Amino acid sequence: MKKAPRWLAAVRGHSLRVRLVVILALALAPPACFGIWEAYSDYLDERHSVEQNLLQTAQLLTVEHQNLIAGAQKVLAALAGQAPPAG
Repeated sequence: MKKAPRWLAAVRGHSLRVRLVVILALALAPPACFGIWEAYSDYLDERHSVEQNLLQTAQLLTVEHQNLIAGAQKVLAALAGQAPPAG
């Protein structure tokens, strides 16, 4: 006859309540681990999405500031009666 695993032999001598808790813990551990993994994966996806959004916003703001500076240079050049700088 096969010997029972150590952890099972340790539980066998205990009350029904202890055995029930062990069985429930073993049954609920995989879904709990999966839920934690899914939450972490969703967090990483959301973080990536936010980073991409921030990068796109920063690029748009950079272009807007460059346009503002170029416009100001043209106005100043027109006021000074000079040609605008190249570039």
